[in-house]
Amino acid sequence: MYYIIPAAIAKKLAIAEYRYGNETDGYLANCGDLAGYGIEQAISEGAREITAAEAVKFAHKYI
Repeated sequence: MYYIIPAAIAKKLAIAEYRYGNETDGYLANCGDLAGYGIEQAISEGAREITAAEAVKFAHKYI
């Protein structure tokens, strides 16, 4: 499972430095990134689940 998470969550998880994304678009994360934070908590704070194809498309914007 892949997610676009708000920048605030990415910073809390200390993943903004090595995940694709930015302050405006959010950051690409996977379920492992959110395991300790809680997927439901992240969703309640603005994260959204995306497909693998959407994740690839999102990542390609930053390559």
